[in-house]
Amino acid sequence: MRTAFLLGAVAALVAGAVALCQTPPRLAFEVTSAKALSPAMVQSRAFEPWKIDKAYARFSRATLLALICHAYRVKASQVSGPDWMNIRFFEVVGKLPAGASTDTVPEMLQSLIEDRFHLKAHRESKEMPVYALVLGKGGSKLTPARDDFTWTPGTSLSPCTLETYAELLSEGANRPVIDRTGLQGPYMLPTGAMSQARMARLGPALARDAAAQGAEAMAATLLAMAGEGDLSPALIGGLKLEPRREMFPMLVIDRVEATPTPN
Repeated sequence: MRTAFLLGAVAALVAGAVALCQTPPRLAFEVTSAKALSPAMVQSRAFEPWKIDKAYARFSRATLLALICHAYRVKASQVSGPDWMNIRFFEVVGKLPAGASTDTVPEMLQSLIEDRFHLKAHRESKEMPVYALVLGKGGSKLTPARDDFTWTPGTSLSPCTLETYAELLSEGANRPVIDRTGLQGPYMLPTGAMSQARMARLGPALARDAAAQGAEAMAATLLAMAGEGDLSPALIGGLKLEPRREMFPMLVIDRVEATPTPN
């Protein structure tokens, strides 16, 4: 009896160890569609919010960088990869398996990107140059966001947290921008200036990509919109950027293809 008990205990331990060593099943959409959008298609289509429900996940007019950020739960400033990931647009749709939770869509999107764009990446933390978004000597002069704010065409200020604001500024900088103000809550911040900062960095690359695809007029317009890379117009309310070196968690793209495999 004692021997049988011991054998049973050993078998249970072995089974438990095997279960712990097994790789969890890979989450994936049942059916996927991924296609590149030409510059003309991007210009002609109105912006559509991403839609995720229990049946489908639809990512309209999405850059691969935005898809990667959603899939791997990182910010754009944490992704190290080719610039084209932030200037070429795609339309991606995935059909969720029956009974799947929408909380698992990022993991399914990871599988889609790895299968269709052949992405290979790894995570690492490294010391690197960053900009710290801090308050100047005079302190904050920011205006808190109003609860009853309604956006209308021509509005130059929109509610935004400083963490999100720093991330948007990163798109126009040559290094990540990190919020170090210590301020909480949304404030009224300049959306137009943020777009200008983003174009200062990406405008030339966008223009080259448009020209390569035959959209010469669009290329000229994009090049005219590109500035000198100065982020100072986007800084208001006593904010300033302070160059530093900090440890920063990164998702490093080792390989990725610009054209997804055919549907």
